[in-house]
Amino acid sequence: AQYGMDEYVELILAVMMQESGGTLPDVMQAAEGAYNTQYPRVPNGITDPESSIQCGIQELKHALELAGCMGPTDMEHIKLALQGYNFGPGYITWALENYGGYSESNAADFSDRMAAKMGWSGYGDKQYVAHVLRYYEVSYGAGNGEAIINEGMKYMGMPYVYGGSSPETSFDCSGFVCWVINNCGNGW
Repeated sequence: AQYGMDEYVELILAVMMQESGGTLPDVMQAAEGAYNTQYPRVPNGITDPESSIQCGIQELKHALELAGCMGPTDMEHIKLALQGYNFGPGYITWALENYGGYSESNAADFSDRMAAKMGWSGYGDKQYVAHVLRYYEVSYGAGNGEAIINEGMKYMGMPYVYGGSSPETSFDCSGFVCWVINNCGNGW
């Protein structure tokens, strides 16, 4: 809600599951993004899950806006934004200018071009969109989103406990996300 991303909770959770399974301190793998001003800009550089979530949500919001996304069911633009979350916002601009949007083939092309330019063996995840979308279930009105919120609300007020992953131990950020997803009735 702080960043105006209320309607994208399920997408945020899907990104988090792809990035870390909710198990690393940098749960959204946001250390190398533009919104990380506190930690080293290296893989897994953010050591605080709350900071990773704040940076990651802002990064995802920027990608969704740049892609022209109109809401959580606008899959064409969500796909473009997701690949941009993985490759960086330059991909979104490039894909729009050269292809009018996202495709698996232009994601592979961009990855190959960037790898060659950087002198690396690979660049990003060419299949990032498919990898995230396996966790994303679009909810229309009351449904899975409501189930996630209802499950999460049961634990409001519990103290933050590093490494906590259940109501018996309390929760840290990633433990909370994993618990809620696994216990909200979505079958993930």
